Order: sequence, then structure tokens, then C-alpha cells
Amino acid sequence: MISIIIPYYGDDLKRQEALGLLLRTLSMQDSTENNEVILVYQGAEEVFKRMQPLLLSVVDKFIFLERADEPFNKSWCINVAVRQCRCGFFAVVDVDTIFGLDYIRLLYYYSQLSSFCIGWTNLIHSPGKDQPYYRHVSPITTEAAGGVFSFNKDFFINHVGMMNENYEGYGGEDNDLFYRAQYILVTNNSAIFYVPYALLHYYHDWAPANIGNVELMEKTKNNIPEVIKRLKHARLGDIKAPTKIDMFDLEVIKV
Repeated sequence: MISIIIPYYGDDLKRQEALGLLLRTLSMQDSTENNEVILVYQGAEEVFKRMQPLLLSVVDKFIFLERADEPFNKSWCINVAVRQCRCGFFAVVDVDTIFGLDYIRLLYYYSQLSSFCIGWTNLIHSPGKDQPYYRHVSPITTEAAGGVFSFNKDFFINHVGMMNENYEGYGGEDNDLFYRAQYILVTNNSAIFYVPYALLHYYHDWAPANIGNVELMEKTKNNIPEVIKRLKHARLGDIKAPTKIDMFDLEVIKV
């Protein structure tokens, strides 16, 4: 049916709590038949070994990327998992996402209606140190594939060009993906589908966006056909290391 890909980085307490809650929720879904759960962990080997016995009842496949001393490369984690997933549809689920027990069944149903789906129509950020109140995000206020998004695997690899592995640290990679998928769908008189569901974002301390990522995103969003061409000609999702593609020659177009 659908492969659930969870990118995971580091070993701080909030992430551990969020991962535990997410995996318990996945184990209790009202439809799990023929799905698979893939956990991609970028970090230290001793942490990965410690995690495995705790997750065996839920996770079908562990992928370990030993780069604990380097920034989180979410794009790389996702691409490696997509290369190995067995289902024709996959969904990327951020570890800090909370949803109900009917969600994966509905996500799979709606994923069949479009090559690319955002997994929510309402996203609620829970309060914490960085934000004292609940914060609401809607599709109107964001241009990103954050929280949960799903793809037809063939469309993701052969048309969108997969995730851009140049992004390291936090921010930009899901916007980059959003712009490319939107461009292709609109060109073909289609549209992004938003799953009619509300998700809750589990609080964790916010990490500042990588300034280099922001600059890269400004280049890629204005040169989408060329970016897709370069990504499709690269071998992304290599488990040995991220594949970096020179894109700094792209022009930033001022509107």
C-alpha cells in the first residue's frame, strides 16, 4: 500500500519523546496491512544500536547513515529510503507529527488521487519555549511540503527529480521540493492535493534556518526546469554519501 518514511537525526530528549509517540501511534492505526515503516537515522552508531531493540515491533526497515558530526541532511535521508521502499506510494512523516488512528488509511486513499499530496489542510504548532501560544498554519500561509507529504514513487524519481541533497541543516529543502512538484503539476493542468486532515506539531526547540539554504532556495525556485534537469541526471539517494550538485551558477531573478 504505502511506505512510511521517518527521517531521524540526533538523540536529544524531545526527539526521543516525539519518536516514541509517533511509533506508538503508527502501531495502533486502524489499517496497517501491507504498509511498511522505514526509519532513516543519521547519527552515531552506538545510538542506532541502542534504538533498534525498542523499535522492532513497529519499524520494518532500519537505515543507518553514519554522519553524526555533520548537519542533518533530510533530503539525503529521504532519497535513500525512497530507493529502498517497496510500495508504489510513499509518505514522509516528520518525527514531530501527531495524528489520529485513522490517518494512514486516509493518507493512502487520498495519495492515489494525485501524484503529490500535502498530508494536511491544517497544521497546529504546539506551544513551548520559542512560541508561547498555539500557532496555526494553513496551505495559504506556507509554500512547503512540511510535516507530512506523499508521492507516487515514479513521479518523485522520474519527474520531480527527488529531494535536493545540497540542503544541510534546517530549512529550504521542503520548499525546493514543493516548487518543483507544483511547477510540473500546473504545467500539466493538475494541482497539489491537500489531505483534509488536521495535524499537530509536537513541540521541540526551534533550530535557526541555515542561511546558505535560504540563498540556495532563492536560486532554485526561479530556475525550476534547469534544477529538475540537473537533479534527474544525478544519482541521488546513494547510501554512502549525499550527492552535491553545483547550483550556485543559477541566477536569482528579482521580481
